[in-house]
Amino acid sequence: PAALLLGLATAAALPGAAAQELLTNGGFEAGNLKNWLESCVSPKCAPVSDAGSPTHYGSRALSLGGTRADWTSLSVRQSVLSLGGATRLELGGWVRAADGGEPMAAVRVALRVGFVGAGAQALAGGCAVERAALPPPEWERWAVGCDVPAGATGAWVAVEFASVRADARVLVDDVFLHASATAPAA
Repeated sequence: PAALLLGLATAAALPGAAAQELLTNGGFEAGNLKNWLESCVSPKCAPVSDAGSPTHYGSRALSLGGTRADWTSLSVRQSVLSLGGATRLELGGWVRAADGGEPMAAVRVALRVGFVGAGAQALAGGCAVERAALPPPEWERWAVGCDVPAGATGAWVAVEFASVRADARVLVDDVFLHASATAPAA
């Protein structure tokens, strides 16, 4: 489990040059999933929705969940068509368990970034911050940094949720993908 927490950040952002935001509606303030594509690979999927309170900031957050009746694997994904010459990205957001649910639920929650090259060809590389347990009921800042691979022209970001017959729901808010022209100093 410790390896799954690699990249989990609850403090300040990664050091580096000034960052450019690459996502739109990362705070889900549009009141819908505008710019996010919902995906489900389960026999029966729980709805993905934007939630009112509690939020980390603003008036809306993303709500992902499952039920005891089924196993669930769902996500929302946003494409980033241009990286603007970035050589390093920081992916992050704020995550918490929704009120209620099973504290020991069998779940996996992740924020993930992948890269594409010319012709939208998938490239090796990418990074994620994930947890194989329900997060605490207080907001946590999750963040991970990764280098942009050679030949990358774009990227995608996914917020993922999976559960095994668990009454569990997570809230995700203020998801960001920051680009910088240089990697942080070692």
